[in-house]
Amino acid sequence: MNQDGLRSPLAERKFMNIATPPPPSVSTDARKSRTKSLAFNFDSVTASPPAKVTPVPQRRRGHHHKHSLSHQFFLPPVQRAPLALPASFPIPNWGEVLKSSTTDQCIQLLWATFHLLIGFGVMKYNTASLAVSSLSKCITFDAFGIASTTVFKVLEQYPVWTNSSIKHPFGLKRAEVIVRFASAVYLTYSGVELIREVVERLIIGGGHGHGPTDEIHIDPHALNTDFMPISMMATIFITVFAAVMFGNHSQLSQVMDLDTFPRMLRNPFYLLTILPAAALLAITMMDLHLHGFVDRSIALGIAAALMYIGLVLTFRLGSILLMTYPSSSVAALFDAVENDDSVAHVEGKVWQVWTGLVVVSMRVSVRGGESVETRVRERIVRYTRDVLGGGYGSGKSIRFEVKVECDRV
Repeated sequence: MNQDGLRSPLAERKFMNIATPPPPSVSTDARKSRTKSLAFNFDSVTASPPAKVTPVPQRRRGHHHKHSLSHQFFLPPVQRAPLALPASFPIPNWGEVLKSSTTDQCIQLLWATFHLLIGFGVMKYNTASLAVSSLSKCITFDAFGIASTTVFKVLEQYPVWTNSSIKHPFGLKRAEVIVRFASAVYLTYSGVELIREVVERLIIGGGHGHGPTDEIHIDPHALNTDFMPISMMATIFITVFAAVMFGNHSQLSQVMDLDTFPRMLRNPFYLLTILPAAALLAITMMDLHLHGFVDRSIALGIAAALMYIGLVLTFRLGSILLMTYPSSSVAALFDAVENDDSVAHVEGKVWQVWTGLVVVSMRVSVRGGESVETRVRERIVRYTRDVLGGGYGSGKSIRFEVKVECDRV
């Protein structure tokens, strides 16, 4: 203790050590027993199943404005009713087509084969004549027409031919248009090839000093005059028989739209064969020599006719393949509809699906109520039948499907 009556820090530390006794020491075994009794002093309870945890829905981070412009870029697709169309129809193979053919159709196929053999025979025994070569191409075209028409009639028995499906929306009958288009291309190519041969023979004949009236050298391998009358008569017979019994090339004649022509000229395909064959038959029957000038003239006439008919068919059938209607009467149809007093405006489209079906779709603005709308629909159907179809009794076998959508103003 210092003079002021205060303890020094050292003395105070000693005093505290003396005054505060140390805690009693506890053994290690006693501490463990005490901890065990305190930690596990609860009663046993049966565990219950865990409660179901409701999942928290994940939310998009950022702004949650329902009508934000960023939400309008990706709208959900509109719910639409499924199409009431089958996915596809089974397509028959060649074996099924032959099995489903009738007796008459089998006879037609055999006749087409016989028709083709006649064409090859005519060509084989008269290879020197350009006119006979042109005639053989026409006979081959007629045989192909008989065979294809017969196969198409057999395929009409199957639902895939005319019924719509998702795979073939207009049926498989549009394949008929493709085949007809190929035959039109064949006609055009045959005409061009015949013109090339005529020009080639003119150049070769002029180079050798022969005049325009040079005769064709007659030999058994070039121009068989004994076989010529028989072959020409056979050609005329099979052509007339196919035109009368089978109606050969009637679909192509319908595509060409030759209703304004005389009845005899409405099917020009059999005339391509009959007229040259009759001319060659008359020449041989009168013991006249087939001069080169006459031969080339007949061949050139056949070539010009083939090119003209082939180009017309190519244009019209190509328009059908492009889903349009190749007719000048379409503008007259829309003019007739617009001139109706109850019609304020009209717009639409006309296309031909195949040779026997034309679809007309129109959207018309009508002045008036429901009765006026019904009357306008009936008039549009009548206008279509009269303007495009030529009215009743025209002889056209084309079916028109008219679809009209009316807006009242």
